[in-house]
Amino acid sequence: MPIEWVGGWAGTTSSIIPYYAQEIVNYDNIVYVVKPIVSLVPIGSPPPSVDPTNWEVFVAGVTGQSGATGPAGPTGAAGSSGTSGTGGGGGSSLSVVDFSSGQTFSSISTMIFKGGVVSTPTGTASSVSVANESQTVTVWIPAPNYVSYFSPSFGTGTSRYVSEPTTNGFTGVSTPGYFGIGNWSTLSNFNASTTRTTINTTGTFTAFTETEFACYNTGTTMSFTVYKEDGSVLYSIQNYVLSVSGSTSSNGLTLTVNSFQADSDRYKANVTGTIAMSTVFPNGGRFSWNVTHYNGEGAGNAGAGIYSFTSGDFFFDNDGSTSNASISGGVNFDELSATTVQYSGVRFYAVGSTFALTASGINNINDMSFPSTKQIDMTCTNLAVSTTHNGYADGSKSGVGTALTGWSINWNSSGLTFSRTATVNTTSNYIPGYSTNNTISVSPTSNVTATLYDWSTVGSSQSVSRLMLFDTYSPSSVTYNNNPLDSESGRLSSFGVLSNGSATFSSTTSITSTDDLQYIFGRVIYPQTNFTQFYPTFNWTASVNYSSLTGSTRSFTIITDYNTGNTTPVTFTDFRWHVSSYGKDASYVNSFSNGIFTLNSNFVENDLHYDGVDSIAGTGDLVLLVGFDSTSTNTTPDRFLYISADPVTYNGRTAPITYNLDVGTESSKTIQFSKGTLNTVIKKVWLFIGYKNSVRGKNLRITNIALTA
Repeated sequence: MPIEWVGGWAGTTSSIIPYYAQEIVNYDNIVYVVKPIVSLVPIGSPPPSVDPTNWEVFVAGVTGQSGATGPAGPTGAAGSSGTSGTGGGGGSSLSVVDFSSGQTFSSISTMIFKGGVVSTPTGTASSVSVANESQTVTVWIPAPNYVSYFSPSFGTGTSRYVSEPTTNGFTGVSTPGYFGIGNWSTLSNFNASTTRTTINTTGTFTAFTETEFACYNTGTTMSFTVYKEDGSVLYSIQNYVLSVSGSTSSNGLTLTVNSFQADSDRYKANVTGTIAMSTVFPNGGRFSWNVTHYNGEGAGNAGAGIYSFTSGDFFFDNDGSTSNASISGGVNFDELSATTVQYSGVRFYAVGSTFALTASGINNINDMSFPSTKQIDMTCTNLAVSTTHNGYADGSKSGVGTALTGWSINWNSSGLTFSRTATVNTTSNYIPGYSTNNTISVSPTSNVTATLYDWSTVGSSQSVSRLMLFDTYSPSSVTYNNNPLDSESGRLSSFGVLSNGSATFSSTTSITSTDDLQYIFGRVIYPQTNFTQFYPTFNWTASVNYSSLTGSTRSFTIITDYNTGNTTPVTFTDFRWHVSSYGKDASYVNSFSNGIFTLNSNFVENDLHYDGVDSIAGTGDLVLLVGFDSTSTNTTPDRFLYISADPVTYNGRTAPITYNLDVGTESSKTIQFSKGTLNTVIKKVWLFIGYKNSVRGKNLRITNIALTA
């Protein structure tokens, strides 16, 4: 029975007409034929794709009708059960359509099937590919998934400005400054912010890679060409045959076939092209390259089957990653103007002080190319300066950096100077601070570092280091009941206060001639440092060598009985003092009989002459006296409650178990005093704190005093 084309399968979910043996239909772009052993497929039968009992795939993708059964050809009559297109030798009219591309192949005499059946949701192959040679077609089921045609990835670089060479051109002999830039105008480019793609790989530069691309057969070729700054050919590899893994090199160029494999009935390759930069361009310079694959098949981008790609312009800076830039003249910094504060006779730099920073002898800052970011910066260490001072070229690029004196676009620009003014701008800084206990540190020295930048951080140069004092705190307010001890505001003269209760302490006077304690860096401590070695230079000649100061011997009239007012003189030997006054209100009009001092300090009960918690004698390194005016005028202290002594012998301290120096942290040390039943009207008290000239005395510190009355 002859094969008969009857068109598309009639129906949706079931057939609406009957079908007979050898009838061919198209269903869902696949051609099906009723099996020869089936005489009838009745109305209501399911679609061919799900009815393998009655149907089988004939040829997927055939869109034209079967060739008509022609008259008997010279080779014999058509077979009674022959397939489409074989009814007669010269009378074939079979056409085959490539399902993927839509291309039609007509007058086919031979059809070759390759591939196999693919499992799909409908159970059959869903795509074919057809290739034609003369009157023979090869039908792939499913269609082969060939890799793409050649389309390489090019090497990359960094956007930088190019310097002006001594000689613009190419030479194969190593001659510094002799490198090609072609028609580039370096200064115009710089002024217009036109950068160039630059590399500094002195070894092998990967110009291109292609991990997988189509080769039509084992005879395709590839060419790799490198061009000079003027676009002329420098070196090339021509028509290298791609057939096996391997490589070829010529004049510093290398083509490497990393792999070559079959891809269905074609081939695929992985190729890399490299340039030995120092060999090809011993002096650096501008260059570009081209790579072309001659595939012999495919549309191509430079002609049928030709895939050609040319890079943009690159620049090779052979300075390498280490750079020749340097600072031969070193770095220096000097005081320009000093804004100072003075405490206990010692001067400190404060906010607003300025310093001149200079880096000199800067060489090769733009050797062959230079970045679009800073080329130098200067940073200050332990100068209370937070600003980083950046330098760049002629300073014309906003936000990049200020000018380097002597800079030009020339490739070997050298002997430059970079100068900036640094202003102390960091508040709340104590420099150098303390090392251990109350010892002023001499190791966190102040200095300036200049750092050069090219492809990365090139190198740096540091100035000499200096011992410098900075106090950039803004003093807090001192009130009638609180002294934050972050300055000498509210401090009274330990000598003067005994004759004038308001005698202020002079912060500008050296304490070598007094018996006062020292205020420094937020603490009251026993003086023990030679400050003549520290900047500001005022200290060099001032009398501020406090490294060996002793204490004084002083006597006070001490209350022994706070009910009768009995007193006795008590002498304290080798002590130094800090004095401040307190009241119940700002106008000192309200009287009080007792009060509690909170002392933010490292004091402990054992530091006192009497440990009020353990009721035993202490070391006596710390004295606390509460002075008051026995005349009730509250102008000058003449009597004292000895609250650091045994309260039985010297009345004044009360409730030591509750209020003491052993409870809590440094911020919660307390001690309570009382005047007892004395008739004196107390509206102001003076707190005398004494440290003994001893190891422990030199380790004592206090940072805040508050009175609750």
